[in-house]
Amino acid sequence: MIHDKRRLQFYTTAVLTALLIAMGFAWATHAITLYRSTLERQMAEDNEIVKANLGIIIHQATQQYADKDMVRVQIQNVLEALQEKGWKGFACVLDKDGRVLNHPNRQMINMQVPLKTYEPLDLLGEAPPPVTNLPNAPETQHTIYRTQSDIIAIDWLPELMMYLCVHKSHQKEYIYLDVFLKRQPMLCIPLHYK
Repeated sequence: MIHDKRRLQFYTTAVLTALLIAMGFAWATHAITLYRSTLERQMAEDNEIVKANLGIIIHQATQQYADKDMVRVQIQNVLEALQEKGWKGFACVLDKDGRVLNHPNRQMINMQVPLKTYEPLDLLGEAPPPVTNLPNAPETQHTIYRTQSDIIAIDWLPELMMYLCVHKSHQKEYIYLDVFLKRQPMLCIPLHYK
């Protein structure tokens, strides 16, 4: 009889301990997911502010210069100045096919960007269409996308037939979150995040 009581106590303690550990991991995963979505939303909002300011500068340049090449020179100067001031992130201008027209690192100009890897996000409202569909829009489109390394705020500027993209990397912020979430399956806890 005493043996049965000890065995019952042991099993009860083991089950309760496992339950507490599972609840702890579930709570931690939920907290990390919440932190991650809040971080992405904040990055998207920050990118939107920078993009709006750059949009004003581009609009002023298009009003000041009739020649698109002069507009691009002005945009290039602004992007390089932003980078020199130590801004964490970067902005660039792409043509409708994804070729880099302006970038703070001049070596990136004329490189091809794989636009199909841009995943639409609904962080600041409704989910946008695929980025390759934006050139079909008759007016400026304000959208948010994610790549493997960046959160990107994009404006399609139909009058110039180009994308204004403001990037901010999320890789450094996610490194510890991903380590925990990737090890989670090894702990047999089937929780998912996105």
